[in-house]
Amino acid sequence: MANIKTLLRMKKAASLVALGMKDQDIADHIGLGHAGFITMKQSVEFKVIQQQIATCVVSEYDQLLAEDLNNIKEAIKDMVPDSIQALADCVRQRVDPKLRLTAASEILDRHGVFVKASRLQTPAETDAASFISTKDDEVAASLANAQASTRVN
Repeated sequence: MANIKTLLRMKKAASLVALGMKDQDIADHIGLGHAGFITMKQSVEFKVIQQQIATCVVSEYDQLLAEDLNNIKEAIKDMVPDSIQALADCVRQRVDPKLRLTAASEILDRHGVFVKASRLQTPAETDAASFISTKDDEVAASLANAQASTRVN
């Protein structure tokens, strides 16, 4: 039986074969030489995966993978209280100010009220104040012209 990495590579390759992609392109895409891909295509596992893709039958491996993912999600969910406690311990400690600041930042980011501001505009867009209108620009220009003409006189 092939390892998980190889099975995933086979599944990707079999999907690309089903889409009609050329062997050399598939080999390049999955990181194999042409000869290596041809050898893979001749394996029993590859043929089984091809059949599953062609018939839309979910493999036992896919079912196990889905169960594993659900188990991992549950394990992470169970660790949330401990993780929050670890952050709280870090923010309450007085030995390492950098660690304390990092923990405080993480907590504030997750709180939702005190999240960090993010810049979504380019610097050029934010250089001009957003409350200044075109009318304001026109008035400022006419005032500047009037002031310049009074200096000349």
